[in-house]
Amino acid sequence: MKGYASSQLQRTKTASADAALIARFGQREDPRPWEPASASESRLQELTRARQALQKEKTRTLWPVG
Repeated sequence: MKGYASSQLQRTKTASADAALIARFGQREDPRPWEPASASESRLQELTRARQALQKEKTRTLWPVG
């Protein structure tokens, strides 16, 4: 919503201004309802994060600081 508010040049931060912004967003953009990731998507995300962590660790051990 922060990005949408900025695109609408809205700078006012009150509950009523936020409510109006959210209502306008829902009317104009017609967003899809949120759906949780499938089991395979969750597993893929988990494996990707593990791989990234391993790559970071490998880099850290190959190029020690100091």
